[in-house]
Amino acid sequence: MTRRGGRGFVPGLVTLTLACTDPLPQRPKESTGFAAAGTSSDPSAPNGVAVALEPRAPLDQAEPVSWLRLTTQGGTAPAPEELSLFVGELSAYHLGRLARRDLPQTLLDRLVPVETFPSLDGGLILAPSVPLEPAEIYSLASPELGLIAALAVRDAGRPRLRREWPPSDLPASARRAIYCAAPGDLLEPVPFDVEGSRGPMRVEPWPEDDPAPRCASLEVEAPLAPGDVVVVPPVLGGLAVPPTPLVHAEVAPDPVTCTAPEEGFGPGCLRVLDDRLAVRGPGPASHWLLAPGSAGGLVLAGETLVIPGLEPAAPFSVRAWITLSDGARVEVERAGTSGPVEPHVVVSEVLANAVGAEPQAEWVELVNDGTTAVDLAGWTLADAAAETPLPAVVLAPGAFALVVTDGYAPDPELDVAPPADATLIRVAALGQSGLGNAGELLRLRSPDGLVRSRFPARAAPDPGVSVARRSPWLADDVAGAFGPHAPPGASPGLPNEVAE
Repeated sequence: MTRRGGRGFVPGLVTLTLACTDPLPQRPKESTGFAAAGTSSDPSAPNGVAVALEPRAPLDQAEPVSWLRLTTQGGTAPAPEELSLFVGELSAYHLGRLARRDLPQTLLDRLVPVETFPSLDGGLILAPSVPLEPAEIYSLASPELGLIAALAVRDAGRPRLRREWPPSDLPASARRAIYCAAPGDLLEPVPFDVEGSRGPMRVEPWPEDDPAPRCASLEVEAPLAPGDVVVVPPVLGGLAVPPTPLVHAEVAPDPVTCTAPEEGFGPGCLRVLDDRLAVRGPGPASHWLLAPGSAGGLVLAGETLVIPGLEPAAPFSVRAWITLSDGARVEVERAGTSGPVEPHVVVSEVLANAVGAEPQAEWVELVNDGTTAVDLAGWTLADAAAETPLPAVVLAPGAFALVVTDGYAPDPELDVAPPADATLIRVAALGQSGLGNAGELLRLRSPDGLVRSRFPARAAPDPGVSVARRSPWLADDVAGAFGPHAPPGASPGLPNEVAE
C-alpha cells in the first residue's frame, strides 16, 4: 500500500484493504444489506488503463466520496507510488514537468492525498483521503503514462456518516470502527463481510440487534500492528463514509475510579440522577452507545456523558455497548429507579463581546433543562470577581431567560436582539464591571450552595459572536460541548447552533 499526499510520497506503509464490492462467498446474497454500490468501467481505457468509480458512476459524475479502480488492459501497469491525483485539469506544461518528475510548487499544491492498494481482481484501488469538492475537475496521472483519466464531481453527494470511533485526534485501536448516521437517516440492518489484502472485515449494525440502526460497526479480523492503515469503503448502508484513513495504535485503557454516589458500570462509572444518567469512562477515550434511545458517543478521560430521557422517581433499564481504546468491547446492563426531581438550570450562552456598547449589550443566557419549574430566588451567578444574586423569576421547563444589567440596551442594527417576548432577568451588574472578553469561569449556584452549572472561561469570539453550549444537557466538563455560535453569531432566548 502506498500513501500519497500533500507535497510528497510516503512509501512502504502497510494497510488493510476493504473491497466493499466483493462479499465473501459463504454469505447468502440476501445477507448483504449493508453492501455498497459496485463499480462501472470507463470504456476508453486511455494508455491501456481502465478507470472505474466506486460507487458506480460515469467519470463525469463522481461522488465526493469515491474510489478509483484501475485495471490494466494490455498496457503498462502504473506504479502505485507514481500515481497522482490533482485538483483541476493538467496542461501540456504540467504533464511535461510530471514526466520529468520535477513538479512546480503550483502543481504540488494541487495534489490530493490518497491511499493506493491492490484490488481483489488484480488491479489497483486509489482512495482519496479527503472528500472531493463538488463541481470540480480532477486529473489522474503518472510520469510514465501521462494523463490517465479526468473526472468531474457532481454537486450533490449522498448523506454522509459521521466517524465516532476511533477518535481522529487521539491514538486508539483501529481494528474496530464505528460510523453513525444523522438523526432520521438509517442504515440497512443486515450484516455483511468485505475482504481486503489483510483479510476480511465484518460490517454489522451497531448495536448488533438494533432493528433500525443509525450506526455501523466495522471489525478487522486480521491482526494489526501499530501504524497500520485501515481504509474504509466509500459507502456503507447507502451512506457515504468519511474518507480519512484509520491509523492503528496499541493503547491500553486507563482505569477510572468511581466516587459516591457513582457506582461501577462495566469499565466505567454510572451516576443515577432524576431524568438522566451520567457516565464516566476509562481513558484516554472510549465509545459508549446506550439503549433505549441510541444515545451516546465518544467519552474522553475526565469527561461525563449525560444520557437524558428518564422519568424522575421511576423504574428504568439501560444497556450499554462500550468500545475501549484497545478495541475491546464490553456490554453491560443496569436496572433501577431514578432519583427525585432536581433543578437543572444551566448557563447556555454568553455574549461578552458585543458589537454595541458594553456592558449594556452583554448578556448571559439561562435555560431550564429539567422537568419542573424553578424559582430563581436565592440563586446566584458568579464570575471570578463578583457574585450576582438573581431575582425571583420562575423558569418553566424548557424556558430561556437572559441575565442582563438594568441598563440593557442592545442595538438591533449591530447585535442579534432577543425575541420581543424574551424573559429578561435584570441585575445591577454582570460580574464586577461587565463580562471579560478574555473569558472567565461562570458558576450558577442554587440556594443550597450547590454549583448547578459551570460555563468555561473561553475567550470571546469576534464581536457580536457568543460562546454557546451545543445542547443544554451536555455536561460542563465536556470541552467539545462549547464553541462559537454559528451565523448570525448568537441566539439570545432561543436554542443554540454552534459553528462546526
